[in-house]
Amino acid sequence: MFLNCCGTDFQRRLVEYIDLQLIKGRKGELPGKTYDSPPPSWAKKGQSREMVQYGFYTNSNRVYPGCKVAEIEREPVLVELIDLLIKHGVIKDTERPDQCTVNVYSPGMWLPPHVDNCKFISPLVTVSLVSEQSVVFGKDIKGENGTWEGELELPMPIGSALRVAGEAMGPDYMHAIPKTTARRISFTLRRLSEDVKLKAKREREEIENNRLLTAQKKRELKKAKKAAKKAAKERRRKERAEAEMRSKMARRRSVSCISAKSTPLPPELLRRMKKRSNSFDGGSTPIPMNSSYDQHNEYLKGRPICEEEYVRKVYDSIALQWHGTRYKPWPKVAKFIERQPKGSLFADIGCGNGKNWAACTDLCGGYSIGSDFSIELLKICNGLEQEVHGADALQLPYRSEVFDAVLSIAVLHHISSRKRRMRLMSEALRVLRSGGQALFYAWAFEQELNSVSGHIFEEQDVLVPWHVKVGRPNLTVEERIAAAKSVVQKAVASHGEVDEEKGAAVFQRYCHVYVKGELETLIEETIANEGINACIIESYHDTGNWAVCVKKIKNIKREM
Repeated sequence: MFLNCCGTDFQRRLVEYIDLQLIKGRKGELPGKTYDSPPPSWAKKGQSREMVQYGFYTNSNRVYPGCKVAEIEREPVLVELIDLLIKHGVIKDTERPDQCTVNVYSPGMWLPPHVDNCKFISPLVTVSLVSEQSVVFGKDIKGENGTWEGELELPMPIGSALRVAGEAMGPDYMHAIPKTTARRISFTLRRLSEDVKLKAKREREEIENNRLLTAQKKRELKKAKKAAKKAAKERRRKERAEAEMRSKMARRRSVSCISAKSTPLPPELLRRMKKRSNSFDGGSTPIPMNSSYDQHNEYLKGRPICEEEYVRKVYDSIALQWHGTRYKPWPKVAKFIERQPKGSLFADIGCGNGKNWAACTDLCGGYSIGSDFSIELLKICNGLEQEVHGADALQLPYRSEVFDAVLSIAVLHHISSRKRRMRLMSEALRVLRSGGQALFYAWAFEQELNSVSGHIFEEQDVLVPWHVKVGRPNLTVEERIAAAKSVVQKAVASHGEVDEEKGAAVFQRYCHVYVKGELETLIEETIANEGINACIIESYHDTGNWAVCVKKIKNIKREM
């Protein structure tokens, strides 16, 4: 027994420190198992006490090396206590403890006879504070409920340190704490054997790895649940959209005024039509080549049959009648043109008969350069003294970042593959300057009942008929049929037919109509894949079309 190891001031600091730790522990603010309270059944009869543990966790005289508790080395007041015990000769520096159990007894609490776990090696030191209480030692301690009789009852004065070593550590000798008469705080300091500490280290590492793995699994599970929930929501949305579309289509079929109906393409026919044509026949105009072109570019080696036969050749065959039905820009396209900076240079990609050209001058004070692969439509533009070029929208003959604004109106729905659509978008954004805007329009799968187009789309890839009515109104049916046959024979497109009932030549235009969100997704993928510094600033549905406005973001140069 070592008396007066702790001075009055240090005792006060120790008590204040533990009282603060108890408050934190009761609130759950201490790490892991640092704080432990007695089970209700034990507390009811006074057995046990409140504990604050450091270094390693013990419970019911068992050591649990893997359980997390506060580290003894990180508590300055405990390190100071250990240094004080070494100074007073209670323990040697080689016996420095690595575990501390602080026992807080309320009046009437006690501990039964027990032997410290053999995983702790000699010596054991107990520092007593607040009140003087006793400990009972003996090989055969008798009694019950805190009243004990043994071979030795040893008082433990306030501020004393009791060193227990040798036989007193067990297993023959036990010790017990009688009922306390007042509040008592004891600091019991011990150390684990090296093999147990090594095992504890491995166990803690394994627990930490499992904890990290469990946390990762929880994150993955949470992510999977979120994805499944999102997928289910998207599936329900699609089912509702499909049900709504089926309902609309059923209503449309009942409307007798609809005269134009698209034809879904059978998958096999669609695959054949999407193959590239080996060469352009003599009726087509070769794609112009200059220093801006790569003559070996895969997009110039040949268009898919459906784009060559069912788009370019169709427009070359119906150019004059087409011109008679398209004479001014759509209202929202005109608004886009009007809000561009004054004097802007426009690229009208797929300009057709040049219906947007005048608006670029009148509404914006700008200038438009058009391009299209239909030579017959370009001839109409030339007749109106517009500047246009014969060019493929997938390989434009312009320098990069030369235009202030780009128009791509009703062109994308004539492109037959996802890769080629993305190429068209990439080219349009390539020639657009930083800070400029591009407007894309494409036919929508979702058409309003009795819409302007009057088409029913049952699939996304379709052939849409165009009726060329010829001759004067006073012609007989026979004369109309003969005139229609003449149109079909002279047409560049080879698939034309005669509708004898209407007395008209009929040509089919290939179209891929876009569902809601498809156009935005395609543009976002193009921007990401090509590394284009651009973003979507507006998207909307406009009289049977999906429209998206893209802005090319300026690159800010830092001054060196």
